[in-house]
Amino acid sequence: MTHFREIEDRDVEAVVALWQACGLTQAWNDPYKDIAFARAGHESTVLVHEFDGHIIATVMASGRSTCWCAPRIPPSRASTNRSATR
Repeated sequence: MTHFREIEDRDVEAVVALWQACGLTQAWNDPYKDIAFARAGHESTVLVHEFDGHIIATVMASGRSTCWCAPRIPPSRASTNRSATR
């Protein structure tokens, strides 16, 4: 079974690297501050999805916006990705 879980301190570097690989970061917007802000809020969070020990998708959710990110997943693993987003 696949599932998302809340981000942990150990995940932050991998999440920032994933966001950079997906083209979601901007020079004027510090992703570390975005993560800290989301984690500190009562109505916001960052969720991560792991596969084979690697973070392959994230969700940043708040009352203002939601941002999804997932890298390319090999076809052999595509069914796992689809089930995670249902």
